[in-house]
Amino acid sequence: MLIDFPRIKVKVNKKFLSNDEVDGWEYGYIFGLTLLESRPLFFSVHLESGALFSRLPLEAIRHLYSEDDDVAPNNLLDTWGAISSSGNVIQHRYLQDYMVRVRLNGDSYDGMYWATVDYDYGGFAHDPEQHKTSNIVLLDSGQMCAVPNNFCLFTDGHFTDVPEKFIYRRNQKYFTVD
Repeated sequence: MLIDFPRIKVKVNKKFLSNDEVDGWEYGYIFGLTLLESRPLFFSVHLESGALFSRLPLEAIRHLYSEDDDVAPNNLLDTWGAISSSGNVIQHRYLQDYMVRVRLNGDSYDGMYWATVDYDYGGFAHDPEQHKTSNIVLLDSGQMCAVPNNFCLFTDGHFTDVPEKFIYRRNQKYFTVD
């Protein structure tokens, strides 16, 4: 399923545009997201050359809020992939520009909230214990990642106060209307 995604200017590693034959970067704008159950999140980009390129994984893309072109860190940028082939994307105004610390493969990285993917219909989308959203975070390294809520810590010096010890557990109940 192809859905709209909040536009953001990016650069794309040309290796992903040329079957590993060309090095360098090409600028463009992300405008879409493809959800295929049990596959990574795939992004559609309108390149400066005028070409549209679809189904690019996160490791092919760098956002422009950072100048770092280093290779991806040795971890997984898309922790779960799509848990359904159907969903929606929203940019929560409340979380706009919030700083986020994310956990990827046991390590912590800092970044900024960009958008959230919520899944519906099929897969694990209706399983209370497995359902999750994917928060798209612009990492300080220039990379983007997709992580569920329990892999994110949203911080705001005027509001949040991190407790010394508190363990959040995922919901395992299936709620219905009586």
